[in-house]
Amino acid sequence: MDGAGRLKGRPGMRQQDVAECRAKPTASYMCYVKENYVKKIIQFFKESYAELKKVVWPGRDDVISSVKVVVIATVIVAAILGFIDMLLLLGIRALF
Repeated sequence: MDGAGRLKGRPGMRQQDVAECRAKPTASYMCYVKENYVKKIIQFFKESYAELKKVVWPGRDDVISSVKVVVIATVIVAAILGFIDMLLLLGIRALF
């Protein structure tokens, strides 16, 4: 805004947006808020990209060994739960 409280065009704003903001008396605040949100969103993506460049991604061998651990653990837990289910089923059949 300039000294008289009028909205000035900001860098990156389209002329249509500036004209639309000038046409409404209360639009200057809303245009500022709208522009501020856009800047925050752009800043978020820039910071996210910078953080992703810092990530140390696992290699192929690390991923394969992790998958093996998960599959083996899943099979063991399934076997244990199946055994417990079988025991409970036999116990219920014996009672009734």
